[in-house]
Amino acid sequence: KTKSIGFYLAALAVSSLFGRQSCNAFSADTSQSIHYQVKANGRILHVYDAPSAAFTFAEVNGKTQIEGCADRDVKWVDIRPFRLGIKARWKDSTIWFSIDKPCHLSIELNGNPLTFPLFFFADASEKDSPESSGPGVLYFEGGRVHKAGIIRPISNQTIYIARGAIVEGSVDAKNVENVKICGSGILSGSGNDKSDNWNHYRMIRFADSKNITIQGITLVDSHTWQIVPENCENV
Repeated sequence: KTKSIGFYLAALAVSSLFGRQSCNAFSADTSQSIHYQVKANGRILHVYDAPSAAFTFAEVNGKTQIEGCADRDVKWVDIRPFRLGIKARWKDSTIWFSIDKPCHLSIELNGNPLTFPLFFFADASEKDSPESSGPGVLYFEGGRVHKAGIIRPISNQTIYIARGAIVEGSVDAKNVENVKICGSGILSGSGNDKSDNWNHYRMIRFADSKNITIQGITLVDSHTWQIVPENCENV
């Protein structure tokens, strides 16, 4: 499954080194959030701004202390889902809380969940990731922005977007089978050209294809529909 920012916003509208923890160093062309700064056990995380929320990722396999600084004074903090019972402390524009296992959180300030919340995706270490030079693997490494343009997978290929990778582009294929798009990184439509063919700036499009797996990645900044299977089987 994918983690879609649009899904989380819709849900809101209706309603390490104690262990191992890794953070990503990004190249200079990666924009840092203007709304939040976040650290995990003292290590700086990259925070990415989407149109209506910010989000960040961390690899968490043990007790992890989170410190965040917002672009406004903090009077109240809600951390959802409430069932996890995570409580924050805050002073001025800084908040602190701790987690000890993987979780996906929405951090909402001052009692308004729709005023640019922070989505915090804390995941365990990636398992069963393919070798970057493995046969049939198109691998986008973490810590970089990849200006990929239109990615056209072939049959029996894996497109792997590692945690910390931002891939600017789209995926478009026809008459293929046994294709997998996976990882914990970001596929971003921010660099896609609206003037190009309509199909090409849809985030992920497969036509007349079968046995397609899309798992784990985050989709952001889409100009239109995100995942479009046309006349496909077993997606």
